[in-house]
Amino acid sequence: MITAKTTIKDLHVEERKWLYTAIWKVVVVDKHVSAEEFEDLREAMNWVRQEEMEELEKQAVEKYSLCPLEPLPRLSFEKAFLMINEVIRVATEDRELLISEQELIEHFARLLGFTDDPSHELILGWAQKMLELEIQKEALAHRLKPFFSAPKS
Repeated sequence: MITAKTTIKDLHVEERKWLYTAIWKVVVVDKHVSAEEFEDLREAMNWVRQEEMEELEKQAVEKYSLCPLEPLPRLSFEKAFLMINEVIRVATEDRELLISEQELIEHFARLLGFTDDPSHELILGWAQKMLELEIQKEALAHRLKPFFSAPKS
């Protein structure tokens, strides 16, 4: 069962490194990094220990792409779900979901254990819903802004 208690902190070091790499790839695949995506990347960097982070950054700078990701053995469904959901959240935060991002999401889904087409349809359907929510959230903020006044102390 997926609960709010399953968090990134519950991931092992290798799983966090895998997730950081996946997020890095989905952020840079469209050749445009939004402010929101940049913040997500900075947050993801905190998941990895300093010495491991230095190696990941070195690979990123040298290759503009981190090493290919491999399947994670013995990954639980809860962790796999958390990880693919986090990748989707980052991919849709800029209110775009390009074909290249969708292809990466499908690739990551396979590596995480979601291996058949019906699961990919569900995952991409969820990505579309998250994209729509991001667009609606931005519209709501725009509509609410004129009504906001900072509380006075």
